[in-house]
This record gives sequence, structure tokens and C-alpha cells, in this order.
Amino acid sequence: MKRITAFLCSVLLLALLLVPAYAEEGTGEAEQNVLVLDSLRYVAHNIQVSYPRGEVRICPAVLEQEDGARDVYFVTVRSLDRVSKGPNNLLGALLLFFNKDCQYFRLTKKAIQEYVPAGSAIVIAGHSMGGMVVQRIICDDALTETYEFLNAVTFGSPCVVTDKTKREGRLVRFEDAGDIIPKVSLARLISPSDYADAIRIDCGYDDLDVSHNWSYYGAPAWAPYDALGVENGSAVLKLDLDRLVALAFRMTGYFERRPA
Repeated sequence: MKRITAFLCSVLLLALLLVPAYAEEGTGEAEQNVLVLDSLRYVAHNIQVSYPRGEVRICPAVLEQEDGARDVYFVTVRSLDRVSKGPNNLLGALLLFFNKDCQYFRLTKKAIQEYVPAGSAIVIAGHSMGGMVVQRIICDDALTETYEFLNAVTFGSPCVVTDKTKREGRLVRFEDAGDIIPKVSLARLISPSDYADAIRIDCGYDDLDVSHNWSYYGAPAWAPYDALGVENGSAVLKLDLDRLVALAFRMTGYFERRPA
């Protein structure tokens, strides 16, 4: 009887050890380096904080929504860097302010053309100066003819006056009401309706650095918005980090691949 009991206990122990291992292997996702962005705050964090060195990140992803899933490329553009020797500098920001092309825009455009296969669907997002670049990207004839821009989100970015007839996809601009950077915009004078389209939420911050930077990925007020910036939406982006490319720009006109 003792032998039978010991045998049954051994079988039970073996089963407990094997079943979880089999279940984990069956999911597939456990073996992949996947980052799930299921809210606006995580998108903002992915732009501003959680990335390897570089101004632009391009990553294959799966966009999941209620009506199904599809393959996309997720492109993010970082903000101005006052100490950088790259093109995301004050001069570039000034040119974008006056709706002019700058080196940062040209290199971002070149990066998309080189690292995103023609015909791909793109979801793009940018913070501050990066959001100004994004607004021009989705209106660029060469890019909109080659790619399908599904959705663009900007955080704390001045509104860039562009030709709406050339704009592809949905554009959503988010602003903390305490953030003065988006208010510095020619659109307030030239195209007030464009400026008024932004989603503004008072997150209660008076400090400029907090309201312009930390707020977008740290304030609870943005939590109800999904990965595409839809309030109470269900969109989720699943990034394949094994194929992520981070690009460090130089004023000389080239960019360097940095592994994630």
C-alpha cells in the first residue's frame, strides 16, 4: 500500500511540474520579446522614456481592435533636445513653427522610407517637436502615396498649419492645460479651428517641466484613452521588440542603427 501511495504521489508531482511548462510553451508569446501598449500613457512613455538612444524608433507591431487585428509599423518621434548636436534642435523647431521643412523632418522621412516596407500601414506618434514632425509626415505626398497612415497622436506639440486635404489618417493632439508649449503656435492666429481640435485636460500641474513632460505618461487623467487616443477605446499595440530599430540622427544627414 505504501508503494502504491508513493507511486501515485510521484505521478501527481510529475504532472504538476509538466503541465505549467506545456501551457507556457503553447502560448508562444512567452518566447517573444513583445511590448504591449494598451493605453495612451504607455504610448507617451514609449516615446519619452523607454527607448534606446535615438530620436526615432520604428517597430513592427500588431494593432488589435474590436473588429480584428492587423500588422502595422509603429513609428515614434522624440522631442527637441537642447544639448543635442543632432537635427532636433531649436533651429529645427523654429522652422517647423513656420511650417517649413527642416533636417529633422527630412531625416525622419528618410528613415521611414528605408526601414518601413512600401505599402505598409503606419501608426505614428510624437512628443513636442516630434509631434510637429508627425503632423508634416502625414501630409507629405511622397509618404502618403507609399504608405497607409492609419493614426497619428501628438503630445504637447504646437499645432502645425498644414493642408488638410493632404492629411492621411486620423490625427489626435493631446495637451495638458498647464503645458504652455502647445500654445506657442501660428495656428492660433492662422487656423484657430485646427488649434481648437486638441484634447486638453487640466492635470493640475503648474511646473512647466512636469506639465510638458511627465504629465503625458504619468498623470491618471490620460488613462481612459487607448493606444490610438480614443477615449474608452479598446485599441492595443503589440510591439515586436526583437525587430525594433532605434535611429540616432546627425546633422551631417545620416542616421545610425541602434539595437534595442
